[in-house]
Amino acid sequence: MPPKETIIIGDHEKEVIDFLERLRSNKEMLVQLGSENYVLAMTRAKITKKGREVLTSGGPDHSDS
Repeated sequence: MPPKETIIIGDHEKEVIDFLERLRSNKEMLVQLGSENYVLAMTRAKITKKGREVLTSGGPDHSDS
């Protein structure tokens, strides 16, 4: 299933980057937020050859005509 939202994280967002680096190195983490617990997992995005061709050609709305 493709992601529902993409978030761009800038180089200046050090705390977010540090958190994501920890998550990447652990593969999975339990995060407690108030009284709620969440299991977070990180996997690399995989782009198919056809998807890569669409992206490198300018996206789905790009017209060759």
